[in-house]
Amino acid sequence: MTESAPLSEPSAPAPSRPWSRPARRWMAPILLALVLVAYLGAAWSVDVIDANPDFGPGAVTPRQSRAVSVAAALILREVDVHGWTANDPFFQPGWLLDDMPRYQEGIIAALAHFVAGLAERQGELPAGLDGDPHFAAGLLKYPGTIWKFASSTSWIPTASAEKQYRRAAVTLKAYNARLEQGQLGFDRSPQALAATLADIGTDLAVSSNAIETDMAAGRWALNRPSEALFFTTKGRLYAYSLLLRELGWDYAQALGDRHLTEAWRHMLSTIRVAAGMDPWLVINGPPGGVLLPSHLAVQGFYLMRTREQLAEIAAQLKG
Repeated sequence: MTESAPLSEPSAPAPSRPWSRPARRWMAPILLALVLVAYLGAAWSVDVIDANPDFGPGAVTPRQSRAVSVAAALILREVDVHGWTANDPFFQPGWLLDDMPRYQEGIIAALAHFVAGLAERQGELPAGLDGDPHFAAGLLKYPGTIWKFASSTSWIPTASAEKQYRRAAVTLKAYNARLEQGQLGFDRSPQALAATLADIGTDLAVSSNAIETDMAAGRWALNRPSEALFFTTKGRLYAYSLLLRELGWDYAQALGDRHLTEAWRHMLSTIRVAAGMDPWLVINGPPGGVLLPSHLAVQGFYLMRTREQLAEIAAQLKG
């Protein structure tokens, strides 16, 4: 009897292959698309153009300046609440944005101009004194596009725009604290207000000239430079609308004594219209165009009307 061949061991089951080769080929593009969608969604979520006309200065005592207080609050809102986007590197969602960065830069530019005028009227303060508006004005002139590195000058870490603006807000708060303590004085004379209005009018004239130059360039109705200018100007106008509203309280007595309270209200109404313009799409058509509007022309009209009203009020304050 011949010995039978031993039974062969059962073969091991083939390893499971949950993904076929064609499916694996599509994995990388799918993951890339998901990352892109998440990136775009994050950019959309951080895109905030806050033009709330009722944004306030917080608690302010009679000795303090409400305009200085709202300036500090506005800086901290844009830097710490909404997040500064003008210097976002490519790996942060804000890098994709155009309108919000320009809007924020316009706000800071207006505040820098206002604080510089305040510093000039305040005069020189003792060296080393915190709360010096000269120091705050210098910080607000810091370029808003600088992140933690300024590659154009050096790869050594440097101060970011957020850090400088935050220090400016702290300095303005310290200035108001010294006003409360009686260590500094806030000039509430009609002449001081007239000088402040002249400063603001000068800055608005710069924006008006920029709008005129852009419109004269005859660009196509939909273009990025015009849109950027629109939102930069909008930021300026919004900041000034809040500053002027609070200056009305700071100088309520001067305005009342000169019977300018009603004229002040009309001026505030004008600048609020300009600051509140929020078209879904900025179109820079010809001023007399039938089909395409010119948002820059409308913005420029209200800007110039505000400037005229400021000049009229300033002239009566000086008289």
